[in-house]
Amino acid sequence: MIDNYLNQRVIWKKVVGVDAYGKPSLSQSIISARVEEQNKLIRSKTGEQVISVARLFVKDPVMVDDRITLNDKNYIVLSVESCMSLDGEEVYRIVWL
Repeated sequence: MIDNYLNQRVIWKKVVGVDAYGKPSLSQSIISARVEEQNKLIRSKTGEQVISVARLFVKDPVMVDDRITLNDKNYIVLSVESCMSLDGEEVYRIVWL
């Protein structure tokens, strides 16, 4: 059902490892998403209050600290919420940038 709404394309850069200097290694792919640009105060993975500039709906396993490229700007994923079906299976994720 959500597939009909995922009509936009974004570049997802998944963190696949970290080098000796702490720099992440990234794997890049293009995914379908629904992008809603809005400012919202959310909690980061460390519990800090940060301002999110966009919310994405995706079916791919995007995680915190991955990168998303929107309109030629790179964003770090601040928070991710899983939305489950009544069967207990993940249907989609809400990703906050």
